[in-house]
Amino acid sequence: MFVPSSLSSAKEHKIQLKKGCITVRVGLEEGKFEKRAIPISYLEHPRFKRLLETAQDVYGFQSKGLIKLPCSIEEFNQLRSLIERDGSNLHGYHHQQPLKSLA
Repeated sequence: MFVPSSLSSAKEHKIQLKKGCITVRVGLEEGKFEKRAIPISYLEHPRFKRLLETAQDVYGFQSKGLIKLPCSIEEFNQLRSLIERDGSNLHGYHHQQPLKSLA
């Protein structure tokens, strides 16, 4: 069977998702973004909720496809580290430090 090159290249860029994860699109410049897998639990984290609110302001509710996150890849990596640290903190979310540009 013939597979158009656009479809075969798209398959190569798919992310293997674990159960309980979703894929998001991270990046500020069109064409310069990365797909990242995140645990669904991030959607309830206060830090991530702020980023989702910003995404809503930037892209609106009618955005199609993956959830687009309006932050640089570096900022996303920093946010992810903070969320992971919060997850290992026995005191929960109330001891948060604001994230530079995502606070």
